[in-house]
Amino acid sequence: MRLPAKQRGIALTLVLWVITLLTVIATNFSYTMQTDTQQTRNQLDRLKARHLAEAGIRSAIWQITHPDT
Repeated sequence: MRLPAKQRGIALTLVLWVITLLTVIATNFSYTMQTDTQQTRNQLDRLKARHLAEAGIRSAIWQITHPDT
């Protein structure tokens, strides 16, 4: 039992559309993960810089208030 010629090509077309859709979803997911990773890295760098700046200020205050040591 053979399908008409019109119906035989529909499976291939459907599979190609599903593959295209999955590719778009995977690409979007990958881009989102890259963006999230970069945001996290930026937040950590900003946090480290803030703590280093505060440590420098505290060290300067200590050295000013205790000049003999």
